[in-house]
This record gives sequence, structure tokens and C-alpha cells, in this order.
Amino acid sequence: MRRLLVLTGDHSADAHAAGLIAALRERDPAWQIGGVGGVAMAAAGIELISDHRDMNVIGPGGVVKAVPSHWGLARRILAWVDQNKPDVAVVIDYGVFHLWLAPKLRARGVKVLYFIPPQIWASRPWRLKKLRRAADEVLCILPFEQDFYRRNGIPATFVGNPIVARLPAPVSKADLAARHGLDPTRTLIGLFPGSRRMEINQLLHAQIGAARLLEQRFPGRLQFGLSKAQNLKDGFFDQAFARAGGKQLPELKVLEQSHALLSACDVALVKSGTVTLEATLYRTPMIVMYRGPWYAYLLARVLMTVQHISLPNNLAGRRLVPELWQREANATRIADEAATLLDPANHARMQADLATVAAQLADADTPQRVADAVVRLSEGAGSRAMSR
Repeated sequence: MRRLLVLTGDHSADAHAAGLIAALRERDPAWQIGGVGGVAMAAAGIELISDHRDMNVIGPGGVVKAVPSHWGLARRILAWVDQNKPDVAVVIDYGVFHLWLAPKLRARGVKVLYFIPPQIWASRPWRLKKLRRAADEVLCILPFEQDFYRRNGIPATFVGNPIVARLPAPVSKADLAARHGLDPTRTLIGLFPGSRRMEINQLLHAQIGAARLLEQRFPGRLQFGLSKAQNLKDGFFDQAFARAGGKQLPELKVLEQSHALLSACDVALVKSGTVTLEATLYRTPMIVMYRGPWYAYLLARVLMTVQHISLPNNLAGRRLVPELWQREANATRIADEAATLLDPANHARMQADLATVAAQLADADTPQRVADAVVRLSEGAGSRAMSR
């Protein structure tokens, strides 16, 4: 019987892991699988060593506070490994913890696949040494990562991007308008300040301020949709929305259908992160922005080894979409960049550029490719075990 360990640290990785588990069991239902995950992995019928919902931490302070709980989690994982002796472990994202734990798995004879590795190409290149110790093979989700890791002596395979398969189908502006009382003939600007409290506190005021300026510049032509992440508590969001002056914009509607809004809007104001890749796949012209505490911003600038903060620009190898960092992410600059994109020629040019970038990611069945790697490594582990 083949045994697999799957480790995740957040909701997104939980969904990716569930796809892998389904692909494996489609081939062979006898796989014995245990791991750290959430709702999706539990629904897939694996043995949960621990629920990851309390694991996800952000920033240096969060990491320090999480040390005792993560130490205990590592002990439970290693005890499970000693008892069940899995052939392969798949660790997904969650770099700080997994880079530390994975060498301990390999020391126990477990083959380790690192799926969605830390973005070492973007910052902290000294982690390459840690990744060499942590993984037998890296499974990349960005096409340029494969060559980067191979150049640095780490076996790596591009398996496509799981977002491609999981991204909901696009929604037309007419359909979105019918659902939410919008005008299908007006230009729709989407506001995406993020899903975390810090992001809302840093970006919501600037994005709503930009919307007010745009409404003044283009009277009667624009309408606005604000994406509210479902994980945000109503009380916090309502207070932040009121402080930012959102109630003063009658043409602004708050929507919890983030992907529908992202696919239907004409221009998106987005925080840096995964949403930039989703907008690329929808071919939605965007302005990308980042604001954070000064200590976090300065540390990020010191550690960065790339010129861009957005995935479409890094994939294109040039400044394809505007990026506004820190002080630049203010209402006036955001409005100026959005006004430029409202020009039909500029809008069409960016859509064409985004389509070119999206084509690099669009044809991979990622769960099947990850399953291929698991089977390949498990067969190798099995043959070595028999030879011993």
C-alpha cells in the first residue's frame, strides 16, 4: 500500500491539496493519505493530523508568536511519519515552516516534493540552500521558475498553475449588472483592496478616494464595484468603509462576488498578490498597488531581487501594468493611472499584453501533473526500499 503525507498551511493550499488527492485516488483508491489541512482535505477523506486554520501567520511578529504551536505541530507530524512510514511527502507553500520541517522528513527516508515553493527568485536568495536540503524535487507554478531552480542545482518541473483550473468562468458586465442593479452601458471600475485587515486599512481609503476623483473627471460615465472578501467581519469592514468615505459615493456597490467583479469590470484597482494573476487570466486591465507599514516596506525593498511586485510584470519581464508602491499608492496617482487606461487604445493594448502572458499558464492540468510526480517518486522509493 502506498502512503502519502500532504502538508498545507492555508485555505488556498488546502484546495490545491484536495485536487491532488482526487487525482491520485482516481488512479488508485488504495492510497493511504494523512496530512495537515482544512475543510477540503477533510472532505477528501484523508487522516487529518491537524487542522491548519490556526497556522497561517503574517509578518515577523506573527512568526515569533507561532513558534510554540508550530513546534508542537512538527512533533505530531513526525510521530505520524514514524508510525505510518509514508513513501512521499508533498509540502505546499508555507515556506518558513516547511523549509524547516522537510529536511527532518528526508532524514526519515521520506521523499519530499515541494509544490508551490517560496518565491526565492523574488527575494532572500540564501533560501536556495534551505530548499536544496528540503526537497527532492520542486514543482513550480510559474514557467520561469523551472529554469531558475535548475540553474541553481535543484530538480524542478513546471506543472502549470492551479489557479487556471480553479478560476471561475468569467461573467459579462451585462450579467453582473442584472444581478446587482448596475448599468451595463457605463464603464465599471473594480476596487480590490484585499482580504486582510492590514490591506484594508492601508488601501481602501486610497482606492475610494481615487473613485471619487474619477467620478469628478468623468461625470455620469462611471460606476464602481468594491470587492468585499467573505472572511472579513461585517463590523470591521463597515467601519473601514465609512472611514474611507464609501457612503459618499452613490455609484459604488459593495459586492462579495470577487471573481465575477474582476472578470466583468473594465479596469481593476488591485492590491499586489494572487489577484494580479487572476486579473491576467481574465484579461482585465489593472493598476497594482502596495502599501504597508514602513518597516515592512523597507525590509521588502532590501530583500527583493526583482524589479516588479506584480506577477504579470514578472512573467512578462517588463512593466506591463502600472505598479504604485507605498506613497505612490495615493488617490491622485491611482486616478491618473486609471484615467490613462480608460483611453480605448491603451485599454486594448493592455488586454492584448495580458492575453500573451496568460497563454503561458493556460493549458496545464496541474493536479494530474503533481500526481504524476508523486507516483514517480513513490515508485523510486519503493524500489530502493526493496533493494535494501
